[in-house]
Amino acid sequence: MPATIPTELETEMGPNSSSKKRKSNEDQDIISNLPDFIIDYILSFLPTRDAVRTCILSKRWIYLWTFVTKLYFNDREQYQYRNNIGKTRFVNSVYRVLLHLNTSSIQSFSLSLSEHYNSYHVNQWISAMLRRRRLKELYIDSTEKIDIFSPSLWKSPSLEKLVLVMNVYSMRRKMNFDIRVKVPTCVCLSSLTVLKLSGIIFTCAPSNDSKKLNLNFPVLKKYETENCTWLNVKGVTFEIPLLEVLLISRTRVIGSDEPHSVIKFCASRLTKFSYTGCMSDANFLDLSATQIASANIYPQKCKEGSEEEAGFLAYEFLKKFNNKVECLRFNQPEVLVPAGVSLIDLPEFEMLSRLELDKVAGVMLLFLLIKAPFLKTLIFQELLTFEDDLWDAKCVPCVLTSLQVVYFGRLKGDKHEVSFAKFVVENAQVLKRASFIASNNLCGLKFDQVKEKIFSFNKSVGSAVIELKEHISRR
Repeated sequence: MPATIPTELETEMGPNSSSKKRKSNEDQDIISNLPDFIIDYILSFLPTRDAVRTCILSKRWIYLWTFVTKLYFNDREQYQYRNNIGKTRFVNSVYRVLLHLNTSSIQSFSLSLSEHYNSYHVNQWISAMLRRRRLKELYIDSTEKIDIFSPSLWKSPSLEKLVLVMNVYSMRRKMNFDIRVKVPTCVCLSSLTVLKLSGIIFTCAPSNDSKKLNLNFPVLKKYETENCTWLNVKGVTFEIPLLEVLLISRTRVIGSDEPHSVIKFCASRLTKFSYTGCMSDANFLDLSATQIASANIYPQKCKEGSEEEAGFLAYEFLKKFNNKVECLRFNQPEVLVPAGVSLIDLPEFEMLSRLELDKVAGVMLLFLLIKAPFLKTLIFQELLTFEDDLWDAKCVPCVLTSLQVVYFGRLKGDKHEVSFAKFVVENAQVLKRASFIASNNLCGLKFDQVKEKIFSFNKSVGSAVIELKEHISRR
């Protein structure tokens, strides 16, 4: 059993702390009568500093905090002042707590840093936690530079959730204040189910001459990465057979001599995929998935490269989902237009049942529908054009055989929009519902006028529900 209590905590409580230890049968609180394991559980929900401070309550409470199951250190909450003395006290307090903890109880360790600390200390704390062999959750959140080099991080048999969020101020990133994590050649976290990484530069260990990495997470269910970079890496392979959710935002591979460096995901059970970023960065992704229930693509403008190049890369990226995806959300589909590739060469989406778009031109929408013969639900927000002479229902299989729901999000009452509404209502052979949401600006027309036009169309299916609703703005 520990022999001491953290000194600085005793000092802060002041000379009157002894009076708080006095108790009697009359004023003893309910919590003090609870079993030890319940009190330990309650203390685990407090910031660690507050949990430790309970040691002054009575003799019984002196060591209860040492059996907490969760540790949470936040230098912003624990110290209001910003100087070297405050930072030193914070470092010392973390070491004291780790020294006095019961070695078998801790399951979660969270560290939130707003000041710059020597990376040596942070890695010592991480290693100390992972050596306990029962740690299930590890959270590191920092707004300052840290280099994480603890080898224990990549071989913990008990770790189930790993979150590394490094939100370094963007101006400092330009001055080499990046967070770097060295990754060994082979990684296996056998119990990891959730992995979230943000604002990190990953590099190979110095001993890795091949510059190739193999990351094995046999039970991982969710992987989220944002603003991360794989630096001087020739290839990264994720072996994640049970992965269900894959979220990638502004993540790239740079500095490799290999022209075809890839990040490969071997995920046969992927159900949700989301990509946000430049199409040039997406070119590095290899999705070895047999089927994806839902894919969301949000292209962003790149500082480098022409619109034609971006369009071609978007087209190539879209091909990765050929006959694999059931639900596809594609923001800014017009990025494909400058690609110089014929729209007739768009990939086939024979498994696609739901398509969601934002702004889309009529020609682009037409070819997307042609390439999705079994589409059931079409959702889009704005229709830019509609060419009557191109739209022939006989050439759009899904309109004749499968399209059941159409949702038009911002109808302005333009002639081309009304023409599209007429095409759907009069040609969709199995239509169940067509919903049109009127924009706040109806091009000078009144709501009732637009409604009258839409309701004047002859329905191909008598039981189909056709509705026009007024847009309700959210405040």
